[in-house]
Amino acid sequence: MKFSFTTVRSLLIITLITISNLLQAQLINVPNSVYGLGDPLGAGYTVSRSLAGAQTAVVQADYINPLNPAANAYLSSPVFDVAMQVRNYRYNSPAYSGTQQNTSIRHFALGFANGKRLGVSFGLTPYTRVEYALSESGTLPETGDYFNTYSGDGGVNRVNGNIAYEIFRDSLNSISVGLGSSYYFGFIERSSLIRISNARAFNSRTAENLLLGDFGVEAGIIYRRVLSKKLVLNLGGAFEYAGDVRTSRERNSLRFSGQYNGSNTNILDTVITSIDTGSTTLPTVMRAGLAFEWNKRWTFSFNYEMSNWSELAIFGQNQNLADRSMLAIGVEYWPDYRASNDLFEFMRYRAGVRYGQSHLMDAGNPVDEFGISLGLGIPMIKSGSMTSLNIGWEFVQRSFATTSLTESISRFNIGVIMTPNKFDRWFYRRKID
Repeated sequence: MKFSFTTVRSLLIITLITISNLLQAQLINVPNSVYGLGDPLGAGYTVSRSLAGAQTAVVQADYINPLNPAANAYLSSPVFDVAMQVRNYRYNSPAYSGTQQNTSIRHFALGFANGKRLGVSFGLTPYTRVEYALSESGTLPETGDYFNTYSGDGGVNRVNGNIAYEIFRDSLNSISVGLGSSYYFGFIERSSLIRISNARAFNSRTAENLLLGDFGVEAGIIYRRVLSKKLVLNLGGAFEYAGDVRTSRERNSLRFSGQYNGSNTNILDTVITSIDTGSTTLPTVMRAGLAFEWNKRWTFSFNYEMSNWSELAIFGQNQNLADRSMLAIGVEYWPDYRASNDLFEFMRYRAGVRYGQSHLMDAGNPVDEFGISLGLGIPMIKSGSMTSLNIGWEFVQRSFATTSLTESISRFNIGVIMTPNKFDRWFYRRKID
């Protein structure tokens, strides 16, 4: 059997999708994921999310900054980061109220320091998630009662690899740059089922499946300036571009009588069956930030992020979303980085707040979004190791004036960052005399 590049690529995408689907637990109903490629889940890891995403200019030696590849240059040792997330959605409106909850693996990431100026990282994260099951019913004079259901499942994921190098350093200044590539892949299936009570009318089912897979690029820069013995200023910028991602689409529509029961359905005829290839235009992301490090205890960070979701198009069809723009402020407090024998002094305390415009539209107007976050970094080894248990909580709220709907999202993130240092004997190779 001959394998073409397209065949190998399809097998690779299917394999990656299978792995990423294992990261998802149960399907839940998130109505706003009906739009575009689903609900964007954000690029940040547990630490970043605890700072409300204000991490573009933040550098640390013991954890990976996924928002700016240039931060890899400041890693001091290998880093392994894994986390799970519990998502809770609550909807309130005059017509509907309810709660949905899901638990899944949030990300895997691995970073390495090579020398004193070079660092690399790899990660696997969800990019968007489609998970909805909607229904409507009513009566028409011509056909009588009808009952329609709409469902969707799947999403887009991202595997990325970045490399950074500190290109300049003196006693007061340093500049690092980072470059990387991401592979976007995913499978999304949507279907609509129309059932009519009139015996002379036929029921119908329409399904559309999308298979995506292609590369994007990212870049970043960080400038550090020592202002005094206690104060350091960081400036950072980052850019992500994927452009047109190759996409395959399969569509079919059929008419049937009675109930729809999969392969046992009494199908009358197939109206449409088509398989075609094209592209999906993903949004470009731009970030800018600054951070102040005070006395090796406090880090204050400020961030602006813009994603042009208004450019999202599937097979040339614009999805009528809004550009997402967000301002964020974060703070991290580390009472004493030397107090390895005092848990509360060695813990890190984090908080953040953000406000801006989401990717959603409400009667032609962008929907505002507000979020707050809290987090803790708890040391797991008493020796002074940077290995830590990281816990973060986020609360996000969106309001839709037209339908008087309020969407409240709570995310609870819990993860482990393993960062061996000179105190960790398990990290060193044993010598046998």
